[in-house]
Amino acid sequence: MFYKELLARNPKAKVILSVRSPESWVKSVQETIWSPYFFEKHWLFRLILGSKPQEFCKMYRERLLGSPEPDHADSEALKRASLAPTQTVKAHVPKGRLLVRATRASMR
Repeated sequence: MFYKELLARNPKAKVILSVRSPESWVKSVQETIWSPYFFEKHWLFRLILGSKPQEFCKMYRERLLGSPEPDHADSEALKRASLAPTQTVKAHVPKGRLLVRATRASMR
């Protein structure tokens, strides 16, 4: 989510916004960044992050969703949280420069 910085450096650039359904987003984050075992399964992340993978996940979630994080067990709160970044990008990027693309996961 560094589109603001990129737009500041490239004022005529277009932004591609990939969107997905809230349901597929919740499923994805529960299996990855909110899974307590996600980084333990992936050797590359262990190599890069050492012993601090959960701190990295928390930093990423705060950057994406803001703080405080929604309750991980509350699917409806997670679905609402999934929509906030999309709404922020749509509000900030001029319409003529925003290209919205649905991911395959949201088309299933």
